[in-house]
Amino acid sequence: ATDPLLRSSMLGTLSVFETASGAPGARTHAEEALALAREHGGTLTQIMPLTAVATASKDDVPRCVAAASEALRLDRTVRRTFSGLAVVVAAQATAAAGDLASAVPLLRSSISEMGRAGSRTWLGVTLGGTADAIADAAPDAAIELACLAESGAIKGGLSIMENAGYEQLHRLAADKDPKEIVGIRARYADLSYDDAVELALTILDDVAVRIGGSASNAPQTAGADDAARS
Repeated sequence: ATDPLLRSSMLGTLSVFETASGAPGARTHAEEALALAREHGGTLTQIMPLTAVATASKDDVPRCVAAASEALRLDRTVRRTFSGLAVVVAAQATAAAGDLASAVPLLRSSISEMGRAGSRTWLGVTLGGTADAIADAAPDAAIELACLAESGAIKGGLSIMENAGYEQLHRLAADKDPKEIVGIRARYADLSYDDAVELALTILDDVAVRIGGSASNAPQTAGADDAARS
């Protein structure tokens, strides 16, 4: 592609697929996409490449977190889909590196922003990623978040605990009494959307207290959009 922004978009998309498939070159393509977006585009054009960089840099936690934080800071879109994904990836990488105290604020920030924007499907997926990230350190909280995501209070039809991609959560749920999981889901089923979001944040705040951190110490967005929830 001769158009630098089209090439940036193509390279960013390619990088995401390369990361998902384990193909080589993902980090190189993501960084090239970001460089092109910085040189030739505006703020909005940088968000997707920053997400690609974060996704491709899970083995380089500082770079992963820096890219995700910048994406979240720059993202003024209503849904914040790409930046939200980037932050979850960064949080999971941080947790996998043993620094859950730094991961929890990132997760909380992503949930808060998606909840405010009304991005229901991505919020449910983010709760699954959050539950997976904290599964080893806070198993009860992980099950609570996963059940909340599956309860229908946020988005109907989501299946989180059966997703093998959430390895820690999947293993944790397999060891739980199915009746207990059904009971937790039922307890949350009648929550309003706003109450479900608030509960998710409260659960993470409790996890932060237990691990000695602060869930609210997270990167901020460039602006808050009080969008109508769908």
